[in-house]
Amino acid sequence: MTESWAVRLARNEIDSLRTLRLVEGAEICEQDGDIWVRGSTLDETLARMLRKHPHARRYWVLPDGQLLGPGKRVPLGHLPAGPWRLLREWLAVTLPVARFAGVVASKVPVRLVRTGAVRASNVLLTNITAWSVYGADAPHVRLDRWHFAAAGDGRVVVRGTPLPPLPGRQFVEARGIGMPAGWECYPDVPTDVLRGVFQVHDHDLVLLCEDGSHERIHGDWFVRASRSAIRMTAREYADA
Repeated sequence: MTESWAVRLARNEIDSLRTLRLVEGAEICEQDGDIWVRGSTLDETLARMLRKHPHARRYWVLPDGQLLGPGKRVPLGHLPAGPWRLLREWLAVTLPVARFAGVVASKVPVRLVRTGAVRASNVLLTNITAWSVYGADAPHVRLDRWHFAAAGDGRVVVRGTPLPPLPGRQFVEARGIGMPAGWECYPDVPTDVLRGVFQVHDHDLVLLCEDGSHERIHGDWFVRASRSAIRMTAREYADA
């Protein structure tokens, strides 16, 4: 099987390309409102990166430029002729202008502590196996409540209320900041301040952990839960 690959995304999904910016030799092409990215080799690390975008259309590229979908045998068309540019040049990185914010006399560390307050969980961290089994038979009226994003290591984040009855880790999210259920920030930092610290954009999700680490899920990685979307995501893991 050829190792040459390509992905196609809609123009409004361009922000997700930043994760591919440092892929050696990756090239980009714009055609008919779509964004195409191609490369000549596909290792496991890159495969995991591509699986983080279940909405992206992934292809193998044959020597004559024909495209094969994952697990398919019949070509689906041809790779655009170009022009192609190196992705790292096209997606230039710019740093924000530094702004003077005043003199900080001291820094107050923020940590998570146990809390007795009861708050409804609205984010679930589970796995693709449990999610796909549940999604195969779940009523559409329930699936419509949720959006989900899948990571390359098989984890799935489900967002919405009430959460599905699946094993996993529950979080309480407020305006894009999620804390483990039963935990809260100490000292009590306003959500707007945390959003600024973590540079949370619309629909982004930042999950805080008890050990001080955090994980960001970009808003454009989430898709509406449906049987077809869940089935397609599970199939991509099986084909990888």
